[in-house]
Amino acid sequence: RRRTRTVHLPRINLRLTSRAPNPPAAAPDMSTFVERIMEAKELVWRVPLGVAFLVALIIMHAVLDLGDDTQTTGWLVMVWYGAILIVTAQISTTAREFFRGEGVGVFAAIDYVIRGTPRGDKAGSDSPETKDILKQRADVGFWTLMPSAMITWIFAKSINNAAIWGARYGVMGGVAYSGFYLSFFSAALVGFLLRTRSGYTSLPTAIEKVYGPVALFGFGLMLFYRLWNEIWSNTAVVASFYSEDVWTPQWWAAAWLSAIIPAAYVIMGGMRSSLVSDVLQAGLGL
Repeated sequence: RRRTRTVHLPRINLRLTSRAPNPPAAAPDMSTFVERIMEAKELVWRVPLGVAFLVALIIMHAVLDLGDDTQTTGWLVMVWYGAILIVTAQISTTAREFFRGEGVGVFAAIDYVIRGTPRGDKAGSDSPETKDILKQRADVGFWTLMPSAMITWIFAKSINNAAIWGARYGVMGGVAYSGFYLSFFSAALVGFLLRTRSGYTSLPTAIEKVYGPVALFGFGLMLFYRLWNEIWSNTAVVASFYSEDVWTPQWWAAAWLSAIIPAAYVIMGGMRSSLVSDVLQAGLGL
């Protein structure tokens, strides 16, 4: 009987791979660049805003008597300060963007036009990269919220009054008037306890929960009256820096300009533009 023997040979797989040479760097596609500019509507709207400020600056020089060099410098500071805040303000198109500070800002739009970085403002954009971008824009850090809360507490009128008391009565006069700034820490303690112990996310939420909707409505009316009075008293303080006499054209121009500038960038950008301006004002105040 014949035996057969099976011999298993190793299998050798030869896979030939060839590396293609790296393609040459492509030149920037100008058509794509222009399409991004047209798609980023945030940039298109800022062109007429810049033109409007240049026209306002020319009219101001032609119509108003700006006075000496010091007063002229003060007018230019106000105009260019407002121009920077308004031209760079975020343009919010939804209620969520307006009240929560989300959305696409001017710097994100510029980054999208130049580098094509995803903006994260298109429907159906669920990529992890886009979600990270949106999260970073929605988050408000300590160094943004703290200066905003501080400068909101210390208005222009209180700083001016503290300076007047200091000029009349010395250092102790300024310290005596600014003593009410200590209430900032008591309010911070109350807010901390409401959040950590009671679980309320805001003071209006706590008032409605404890006292009902009627009390919340009364609280809203009180805040409206307080803020309305504070707005116009602060505009009067700013106007006094530009005219020694009240009711003059320079006084009215400074009062209205100091009210229109914050109203414009807050209407455009909502919470985000308000926080950015607060941080800038806190830095200038310090």
